[in-house]
Amino acid sequence: MRIHLGHKASRIHRKLGMVIYNNAIPRDNPEWKRARDLKLPRYSYPQAVGEITKRLTTVAVAGSHGKSTTTTLLGLMLAAGRQDPTVLVGTKVKEFGNKNFRKGKKKYFVLEADEFKRAFLEYRPYAAVVTNVDREHLDVYGNLDGVKEAFLKFLANVNPRGFLVLNKDDANLLSLKDKLEHKKIYWISANGKDAEIARKHIRIPGAHNLSNALLAMRAATALGVPEEKCLKALAAYKGSWRRMEYKGTFRGAKVYDDYAHHPTELQATIRAAHEAYPGKKVWAVFQPHQKERLKLLFQDFVKAFEGLDGLVLLDTYEVAGRDEKPSKITSLALADAVRYGGRSPRQV
Repeated sequence: MRIHLGHKASRIHRKLGMVIYNNAIPRDNPEWKRARDLKLPRYSYPQAVGEITKRLTTVAVAGSHGKSTTTTLLGLMLAAGRQDPTVLVGTKVKEFGNKNFRKGKKKYFVLEADEFKRAFLEYRPYAAVVTNVDREHLDVYGNLDGVKEAFLKFLANVNPRGFLVLNKDDANLLSLKDKLEHKKIYWISANGKDAEIARKHIRIPGAHNLSNALLAMRAATALGVPEEKCLKALAAYKGSWRRMEYKGTFRGAKVYDDYAHHPTELQATIRAAHEAYPGKKVWAVFQPHQKERLKLLFQDFVKAFEGLDGLVLLDTYEVAGRDEKPSKITSLALADAVRYGGRSPRQV
């Protein structure tokens, strides 16, 4: 496949079989307009992936947080069970050759199902795993009820002969229980018996990762992988790119890189750091991701840094195509609010 940088209408011609575009591509993009004018078949990325989900036995992993880790673990467990799955995940994975994709030769397709712009509603999986439901992508859904409604639609698209694996410990997800129509639903809890076994094998810190591992294990065993194979894969897994990824030391301090960009994720990562290094001081260097997210969840962000000994805030990362409007809610405003409104940290 030939790769071009930039966008030119001349690259789109009648001999192309189809055009697949990213959801962030605006409708005034020259290549998209040219494809439209030529009446070429056009698919958004989720629509194209959705076609694949209809052809393979797809297990879609959804949730506001923890999708990448859960997807990776499920893929590794299926591989350990000689199921040779194809895996598409939202991070780079060492076991996949530092790529976000694993090409398998058998029927299973493990897919990270992102809810941004309702992408996951394009998928038709055989089974689904949901880690949690939270106030995320509010620029798309408006409020928590809107998020819940979308997840219900996603779950309704799961094959009735398949199954659901859901996190019982997440109150928002559990609140949907009476609206689910599938006959085969596995509710997983970190307070169950399986959690004690998993704790002895897991090597990535944090209660959230234990939950992710349990969900992956239940899905894998439901697909025929022996528990001992799942535990072996779990014990060998040390994490993925930007998922509390160890980077080295700086002046004696251990440095980790994590993609946490939501208040819930920040708190989970901070707790995981304290779990990994009890009694040690924990600092964070944080860059808010998207102005609109910072604005809509501002008060949650103010409280999200509880447990830190120090905090360094960078300017907000502006997402192309999503942060067009100016905002008075900035990293400086967050710094002031944390410094004077939160209980910790005091050093900001």
